[in-house]
Amino acid sequence: MTTTVTGPPITTLHTLALAHLEDLRQQALAAERARQALAAQLAAHEIRESVKLAAGHVDKFLPQTLANVLTADHWTGYPSLPDLHTRTAAAPLGQDVWALFHRAANGDAQLQLLLPCPCGHYVQRDCPNDDDLAVAMLDIAGWQADPVPCTRACTDGSPWTPDGD
Repeated sequence: MTTTVTGPPITTLHTLALAHLEDLRQQALAAERARQALAAQLAAHEIRESVKLAAGHVDKFLPQTLANVLTADHWTGYPSLPDLHTRTAAAPLGQDVWALFHRAANGDAQLQLLLPCPCGHYVQRDCPNDDDLAVAMLDIAGWQADPVPCTRACTDGSPWTPDGD
């Protein structure tokens, strides 16, 4: 591009430099918007995949219990942390009990119940199959019928608390 200089060259140079910097700023903004749109698409895909995997896991490994009360609509999926390629979904079961599905990057998957502890934290209970879930449900019924003080099972490194602390 050739510009005809009619005044002092420094004035034209200043104008051209500002225009160039504005072009660079606009390009950077467009690139950032494209990066954000791609990240949003990836997160949405991961969320959908997390829900699909959770529902499939329950259908396969807990067909007599949890599969009869949870559908894909019950699950809330979450995107993985950057570069971890994990899949996580949670479903409320009522009475402050949650089902938590997690698939690690290596493909290992697990389902846990998060059970409220009298101290306000949660106890994690692995439920790989219908049998283990049935035992966990009996424990919940027992805790509700005869509440006991905290046994400290919840403080075993569990990050789950009702308010997200």
